[in-house]
Amino acid sequence: DAEAIEFFLSDLAAFNEATESKVMQSRPLEPEEVSNLPTCRAFTGVGQQVVAKFREDHSGPVQIHCAVLRLPDVTTDILITLNDPHALHQSDPPDVLPAEVTSEVIFARLLKSFRILDWTLFGE
Repeated sequence: DAEAIEFFLSDLAAFNEATESKVMQSRPLEPEEVSNLPTCRAFTGVGQQVVAKFREDHSGPVQIHCAVLRLPDVTTDILITLNDPHALHQSDPPDVLPAEVTSEVIFARLLKSFRILDWTLFGE
């Protein structure tokens, strides 16, 4: 459990063919942060990768929010990620969202609202 975020961010960096990758923070999630999954063990973290996004000839830093939801009753991990290429370019913020709506706020809302509607997806 202690290395779950590091493991998945490293795996994601390899898949993304990142030229650089680091974990900036990692911590367990509190039960109220994933209140729709009462039996899970959950962890969250933030990483940074340098990857080619959208244009193959240009690499840039991307902040990646990551959550690992461990569901022991069905022996499954769920990985949720949110990429934010704008978080590392504070001098050039996107115009599409109000300033108070950050990727951290969006990710927290996503985790709080995440629920599994059909548990048979994991077998019976």
